[in-house]
Amino acid sequence: MRIQAWTVLVIGLCCNFSYATPAAPQIAQELPRCQRLHGDAPALPVAEDYPGGFSAKGNALTPATVAGAHTVNPETASCLIEALGEELVVMQPMSDAEGIVDAWSLPGVGMGREPTSGEREALRSLFDTMIKGRKDRPVLVYCHHTSCFLSYNAILHLRAEGYTNLLWMREGTRGWRAAGLPTGLTRQKGNRQWPDVAIPVVTPTLGDTNYPAAPDHYDDARWVSLNAAGFDRRAFCRAIESDDGDVVGDHVRFAFEAVLDKAAGVDRRLDNSVAAARKIRAFWVANAHRMECHEPFVGQLNAFKYALYKRHDSLILRAVEEWRLPAPAFNVIDATDGRTLLDFIADLHARRGGQSGQEGLRMAYRYLYRAGARTRAELEASGVLPRAAELQARILPLWRERAEAGDSGAMFHLSHVYRRGVHIAADRGEADRWWDRAGKLAIERRDGATLASIGTTYYPGMYSKPHPNDIPADPAKALLWIKRAQALDHRDGNLWMGRTFLDGVGNPRDPRAAIPYLERAHEQGDFSAAVKWLAVAHIRLNEGSKAAYYLRSLPPISDVEGLLAEEWFDRLNVDFCGPRAGLPEIVCDGTNRRPPGMPFGS
Repeated sequence: MRIQAWTVLVIGLCCNFSYATPAAPQIAQELPRCQRLHGDAPALPVAEDYPGGFSAKGNALTPATVAGAHTVNPETASCLIEALGEELVVMQPMSDAEGIVDAWSLPGVGMGREPTSGEREALRSLFDTMIKGRKDRPVLVYCHHTSCFLSYNAILHLRAEGYTNLLWMREGTRGWRAAGLPTGLTRQKGNRQWPDVAIPVVTPTLGDTNYPAAPDHYDDARWVSLNAAGFDRRAFCRAIESDDGDVVGDHVRFAFEAVLDKAAGVDRRLDNSVAAARKIRAFWVANAHRMECHEPFVGQLNAFKYALYKRHDSLILRAVEEWRLPAPAFNVIDATDGRTLLDFIADLHARRGGQSGQEGLRMAYRYLYRAGARTRAELEASGVLPRAAELQARILPLWRERAEAGDSGAMFHLSHVYRRGVHIAADRGEADRWWDRAGKLAIERRDGATLASIGTTYYPGMYSKPHPNDIPADPAKALLWIKRAQALDHRDGNLWMGRTFLDGVGNPRDPRAAIPYLERAHEQGDFSAAVKWLAVAHIRLNEGSKAAYYLRSLPPISDVEGLLAEEWFDRLNVDFCGPRAGLPEIVCDGTNRRPPGMPFGS
C-alpha cells in the first residue's frame, strides 16, 4: 500500500509511532541509566540558606534541590529526552520561542506565590492538557539559569497538583547551550512553531560538482561496513522509491524500515519505539555519509535527496519525527553535487516550477530547517563547515599520497584539480604531469577502464562547458586510446569503439561496423548505454524491428536521435509490444499496442 506523502506527518503528530507489543520506556529504569552515563548535577553556587517554598524574586540564586523532584544536569536531561521519547513532557515556564525543541512554553506557571482558586483551576487545566491527565507521567522543567526561580516555582505547583515524577534542570537553557546541546522552537500555547523561512529563489544548477571529497568517497570499499551489518542498500533504495507501507492500528510500517531494522539490530517484538529509534539513530549517525542511492545520470545521492527526487517524503518524516536524527544527518554534502539537502530542495523547487508537489517541497524545507538542516552557505558562514578552499587544502595531500602509491584514479583527479584550478591555483604543468603518469601506468597494467577513460577525454564534444586548460579534443588520439582498451576486450573499449563508427571519430561513419562492438559491450553487462546506441545504429540502418528490440528497454523519455524513445515506435511503424533486450518481453492483450500503466524499462 502506498501512503500519501505528507499525510504521515498528520498521523505522526497525533499518534505515537509505537509498535504496541513492547512495554513503554519507564522513568524508573531510564533515570538511573542516564545518571550513570552523565553524572549528577554539577557543584555550582547555590542558595544554601533558602527556606523553601515559592519565591517571587526575579533574579536570585536558587537552592540545589527542590522538594519532590530530581535535579538533573543538561546531559542527563538530554539522555532522558532521547530515552523516554513522547513519554517525557518538557516544559518551560516562560514565553521564549527558542529553547529545548518542542518544550511546552507556559508563561505564568512559575508564579512565585500560592495561586488563587481561579489561578489554581487554570493551572490544573493547563497541566492536564499538557500531561494528558497522568499524574505519574515524567515532567522535565527548566528556565533560564541557576538564578531563575520560575522553574523552581513551577515544580512546586506541579507537586501540589499531585504529579510524582518531576525533574528539575536547574542550569536552564544557559547550561543546556554550554553543554553543546541543540536548541530549537518551543511549543507556544501548546502548538508547534514553524520557522519563518522560505525556499530561496535559485537558478537551477548542477551544484558544485567539484566540491572537495576525500579519496575514500569513491571507493566501493566504503560500503563494506554496511554490507557486514546486513544492510541491503539496493533493497533500501527500492523501498524508498516505492514508498510502500501498511497501516497497522495507529501506526504506519514502511518497507524501508524493515531494511533498517535488520541492520540496526531492532527487534520489534522486544524493542519499544524509543529503543528502536535509538538503535536506528546510532546506525544512521555512524553511516550518514554512506546512506546513498544511485540515480542514473545523476550519481550517488544522499538517501534523503533520493527520496525527494522520487517525490516521496516518508523517509524524512520518520527521520525527524521518530528517529530524531541530529542536524548533521541532514547536512551531509554529496560529492556528486556539492550541496546540502536544503540546497537540493531549492534546486528541485526551481526546476519543478509550476508542477505538482511544490507545496510539499516548501513544507519539507521548513520542516527540515526546524530539524537543524541548513544550506551549505549557512554552514560555511557559521564555521560548522570549512569553506571549499580550506577543505581542498586538507584533502589534496591525501589524493597525492594515493597517486604516488600508483592509484591511477587519484592521478586523474589531481590532473583535473590542477587543470581547472578547483579551489586552488591552476597549474597546467602539474596537471599534464599527472595525466601522463596515469596514461603510462594504464598501458603497463593493461587497465582497460583507464585506457577507455583517457580516450573519451580526447573525444570531441565531451565537455559541455569547456575550460581553457582542458585537454583539447583530438579524434586521432581518442581512437588510439579506445583501440588500446578494445584490444583488451574491455567493456568500455567495446562501447566506445562502436561509438567511433557511429560518430565518425577517427573511423568512417558506419553503423553496421558499430553493431558488433556495441553488442559485445551489452553482453559484458552494459545494459544502458549499449542498448541506446544499438537502437541508434539500427534506426540509421532503417531496421525498425531490430531498433524496437532495444527501444523497448529504454525509459520512455530517453533522448534517441532527437526524439523521445516512445516516439520512435510510431515513426518506425513498429509495435510497442514484443521482445526486448535484457528484459522480459512486453505482452499486450490484443486490444491495444501499449498496455495501460506499462512503463518502459519495467
